[in-house]
Amino acid sequence: MARAEADRTLSHLDHEIVAALTDFRDPNQEWRRLFSELLGTFGTPSDQGRTMRSGF
Repeated sequence: MARAEADRTLSHLDHEIVAALTDFRDPNQEWRRLFSELLGTFGTPSDQGRTMRSGF
């Protein structure tokens, strides 16, 4: 019983990961990648301060 549930969970996770990768590679979604890169690069001032202090 537990084995079947684990297999179902792994199958679901595998499907979710493949779907996310397929969606990520979709050229129509380029704007999302650019937006996330800009947000990650510049972020907000409060985010930048927090990440800089959380380093070493």
